[in-house]
Amino acid sequence: MERESLKKAEERLKVAWMALENDYLNSALSNCYQAFFYFMQGVVGTDAIGVKSYPELLSLFIKKLYRRGIFRPEQLQKLAVFAEELYAVVKGLEYYGIAFSKSHASKVEEYVSRVKSLILSYESKRI
Repeated sequence: MERESLKKAEERLKVAWMALENDYLNSALSNCYQAFFYFMQGVVGTDAIGVKSYPELLSLFIKKLYRRGIFRPEQLQKLAVFAEELYAVVKGLEYYGIAFSKSHASKVEEYVSRVKSLILSYESKRI
């Protein structure tokens, strides 16, 4: 399950970059979030089966990273804050009709870059 979810995360991340390059910021954000979601599922592995809520998955994700010692506690705290922020932004985008314009392109790029960095960091540390 881990490899499959990480592959999905990488695919969604590529789509996010393509959307960003073509100024489809809302699509870039949605795909960025999906990449992060699949990344969390990959890290959590089979423990993610049956998880029905984002907060529950995030909690399992942080616990799993902590147990594996892949990130330091202060990094995990920052990661949890980032995850909550990304979730809130995408929730606003998809449920409340908030739209991002070109003036927000750098913020969207920051989200996409951060997710890419997290995935690459995780993959390099678990080898």
